[in-house]
Amino acid sequence: MHEQIKHLSHSQKLTVRQIAGQLHVGRKLVTKVLKEETICLCYRLRVEYLGQGHQGNTSPLKGWDREIQIMGDRTLNELNDFIQHVLGWDNTHLYSFTVHGKVYAYLGQDNSSVAEVVEDVFENYCSAKITLHLLGLCENDQFVYNTDFGDDHVFLLTVTGIGPRTNKNCLPMGKDLMQYEPQDSEREVASITEYEEPDGKQIHSSLSTALQFRPNESFKVDFIAGKDKDTLDKWRRSKEK
Repeated sequence: MHEQIKHLSHSQKLTVRQIAGQLHVGRKLVTKVLKEETICLCYRLRVEYLGQGHQGNTSPLKGWDREIQIMGDRTLNELNDFIQHVLGWDNTHLYSFTVHGKVYAYLGQDNSSVAEVVEDVFENYCSAKITLHLLGLCENDQFVYNTDFGDDHVFLLTVTGIGPRTNKNCLPMGKDLMQYEPQDSEREVASITEYEEPDGKQIHSSLSTALQFRPNESFKVDFIAGKDKDTLDKWRRSKEK
């Protein structure tokens, strides 16, 4: 039954309602099967550099791109870590992703067990803890990644494929990008030739260290809007938890 549901979804592009009607099963079952499949899918992304302070009217840097693969159960926070690792950058700055017109941001967190950065200016932002499979991304969709607010290094990400993991390795196009001006950093970035997420918890490359994905990050709060702080404080004081 599961394979029939997947076949109708992929080959005939039927909706959940149409699949349920054709197979005479409940819509909950169809939704569950398709959701589980999406979580297990691998997203292949092409990363292109739009430059600093991108205003939406510039083209990507010619002759430069990187191809990565990442599973659908990974968060945008982890995608940031992956991209920073591929670039050989230090991953110490705030960042955001703009997907289908909605902004998902990492605005920092303190060392408490429940970290809050309350910023009214960011009240329309969503947390970057959302997993990729929940974003509604399709093949050929594009979204924007902005890192290091102020310097604003902006990248264009294009979904080049969604499906099972492949063993295809794509060589990087173009020289490594400098994160800082030469006088600000004497560190040389190693050449990276492979950017594929293995079945385990690490991403290996030719860098001297391997990327560790963030453990248990769902138990921490990135930020809340100022207008919601009183509601949260009231809930914490109450016994209705």
